[in-house]
Amino acid sequence: MRVDSLSGHARPNVSRGAWSALEAVPQAILVVDGAGLILFGNTRAQRTFGCPQGVLVGTRLQDHLGPESRATLSADLAALLAMPTTQEPPQAHELVGLTGTDERFPIELSLGRFDGEAVPTAVVVVRDLTEHRRDAAQDAAARSEEGQALRRLEALLAHAPAFILAVSPAGSIDFINRTLPQHAMKDVIGSSWLLYFPPAQHSSLRGFLRSVCETGTSQTFEVSTPNAGGAPIVFESHMAPFRVGGQILGVVIVSQDVTDKKRSNAELLASRHLALLGTLAAGVAHEINTPIQFLGDNLQFLRESSGDLLVLLEKLQDLRRAAVAGAPLGQLIAEAVKAEEKADLPYVRENMPPAFEACVDGLSRVATIVRSLKEFAHPPEKEMAPSDLNHTVQSAVTVGTNEYKYVANLETDFGDLPLVTCNAGEISQAVLNIVVNAAHAIGDVVRGTDQKGLITVRTRRDGDSVLITIGDTGRGVPQKFAARIFDPFFTTKEVGKGTGQGLAIAWSAVHDHHGGELTFETEENRGTTFSIRLPIAGRAHVAPIDVSGAPDASGEA
Repeated sequence: MRVDSLSGHARPNVSRGAWSALEAVPQAILVVDGAGLILFGNTRAQRTFGCPQGVLVGTRLQDHLGPESRATLSADLAALLAMPTTQEPPQAHELVGLTGTDERFPIELSLGRFDGEAVPTAVVVVRDLTEHRRDAAQDAAARSEEGQALRRLEALLAHAPAFILAVSPAGSIDFINRTLPQHAMKDVIGSSWLLYFPPAQHSSLRGFLRSVCETGTSQTFEVSTPNAGGAPIVFESHMAPFRVGGQILGVVIVSQDVTDKKRSNAELLASRHLALLGTLAAGVAHEINTPIQFLGDNLQFLRESSGDLLVLLEKLQDLRRAAVAGAPLGQLIAEAVKAEEKADLPYVRENMPPAFEACVDGLSRVATIVRSLKEFAHPPEKEMAPSDLNHTVQSAVTVGTNEYKYVANLETDFGDLPLVTCNAGEISQAVLNIVVNAAHAIGDVVRGTDQKGLITVRTRRDGDSVLITIGDTGRGVPQKFAARIFDPFFTTKEVGKGTGQGLAIAWSAVHDHHGGELTFETEENRGTTFSIRLPIAGRAHVAPIDVSGAPDASGEA
């Protein structure tokens, strides 16, 4: 032992270099005797306990601890200094330290023997746990917040109004937020997503998954799956790539139940279809009435003329029989001449053939109108099928004749088209809606005049698509309304003339149902041209889904 020159207390015989090393240690280091008297304390220890330089040495370590910690330190010191050097020292303890102003703070004390002296001493390493406790508390709070956030997220996902799936490129379900009642979560996770859809849809679904994984382009489609009772549930599904570090590891699918929506839409479209038929009925009746009238006039002429011809024929037969019998012929010849004059043979010979032709033409026109109306009124097929698009367009404009005949002339130019895979009824409805809209636009221009506008309807092939254009010479679409004309219930027509559904339904039929395009070009005071573009092969789609049993009809213009 030797006396410390600063404190006047004895401290162990350790080289000055060793003390310098203890000073450099970043932990608080104390050397105490068996009673806890502090023989040495480095600068870090002085700062830890908030004591000025030299104050620690010569004091008891117990006095720098909270009352509840002093007995623990004394016991550990006694046990440490009494045990053989081969035994492990006591474990570190978390105790309470006191600063020079008696403020309490948490510390951890670790003890070790210092065996170089006659009097046993101990080396004490002190660790201030204040920041550690604060960090731990913050970590615990953060973990608690994260846990709560995770639980909230899980609850939100479980009650989200959609099914959310993560599917691997191989088609296995890695995550799903919830399942239908007939499926257990443990069975669904890891299974193939195709197990839950009818086999008829598997090919299309594989194609969607492959396309998204290879191109990174999102897909939107409809699928169905049976509920617990076997009835189909229709889902509108959005599939997007799932990326980590720029690499596509699978897809995320968000599927929303649209069964009721589809059923309601089907009922609404059916009612709109019937409403339009009612609107067109008077016009169609008028269209039929015109050929019926001249058909009746010609038949009346033919009936009267045929009556006179039959009388003449009868007189000629009487004359033939008298001549054969050798009877007098004078009276019979006079009667035959009189019958010939009444029949007016030159007039009949000139007008009877045209009258027959007119009857045939009238019947043909009536048949065309009736056939077009029948095709329009017939509930459209739910499936896409190869269709003669020129015939479909012609039928539509025929049904709408009475809507435009008084305000516009119609020009058609039908190109050479292949069969187009589509729903002919829906396309017919879309064309009719646009033609009626064109007639109303022209009517606003020519109202009060004896002039007529022009509606042009053309079809042509354009690569893998067909193009139907419908132009009019109306006022055009004002720029301020251009972005809204396909919105449901938006109309610029006067009250009672339009519901704002015609173009919206045409958009839905072309864009949503057929994967086509419906666009327009307009010039104010010059007119508007609508263009319908349809893929010849039809839209890539899954097997048709029928949930309503109601015809899928379109709406009114």
